[in-house]
Amino acid sequence: DNPYESPQDELETARLILKLPKPYILQPFSLTFFPGTELYDRAKKFLYKVLRKHKDDRILIVAHHGINSAIICVIKKKRPEDIQKVETFKNSSITIFEIDEEKNYKIKVWDCAKHLNEKKI
Repeated sequence: DNPYESPQDELETARLILKLPKPYILQPFSLTFFPGTELYDRAKKFLYKVLRKHKDDRILIVAHHGINSAIICVIKKKRPEDIQKVETFKNSSITIFEIDEEKNYKIKVWDCAKHLNEKKI
């Protein structure tokens, strides 16, 4: 029960588990974000540090969905409880924000995965 997995993701995980050579021990764990946990605070501290250090630079952040959701909540000035409400992104998608000195933002690209459909040479 991962708040970011779709039914399709769960099905793919089950299929992968069925392919594992036996015997094995399966120990599933739940992924749940609780309000007031440190994820939001860590994201805020990280983002503001990066923005200060690279004030006039373009910045690339590559991370997993949980921390990306927290960073997006910080950018959008949402509450820590809203982390779970950030929509699920496609794997390897690109989201681009433009952030000014007052931490106002514009969304330039949201959850774009066009690059995954390009033909390989």
